Amino acid sequence: MSKRRGGRRRPTLERVYGWFHCKNCRRGWESSHVYCIEGTLKVVYRQGCKTCGTSSFPYQTDYLICSECGEQQCQCALIYDSYDDDDDAYDSDDDGDLRTSRNGRDRHVDAKKPHLTHLCQKCQAGYLCARA
Repeated sequence: MSKRRGGRRRPTLERVYGWFHCKNCRRGWESSHVYCIEGTLKVVYRQGCKTCGTSSFPYQTDYLICSECGEQQCQCALIYDSYDDDDDAYDSDDDGDLRTSRNGRDRHVDAKKPHLTHLCQKCQAGYLCARA
């Protein structure tokens, strides 16, 4: 567990992949910047919809898959830099890499897409996800 100001402990977080669906405008997206309590798939922070701004938790999560070695939970340094964020699953011009997770769902990976900090609850709380 990590320590927070004031001596309180907060749980250690691990980064996972998530699939989102906006209940307001019905837009779907995927993100590799989903944070869960370590050892669980319990999501801590919401993400906002790029179209309408409604915040939601992912409806499904899975562990990250390394783009270098293809393994989950690997020790490669690349695992934190090689995933897209906020990939609209309905983009017809998506030319990213397509990977399949252990639950059989496709992942639409485009490492060139930036992390949208203005839609990320974790970043808005002051705990930046993306490296500067």
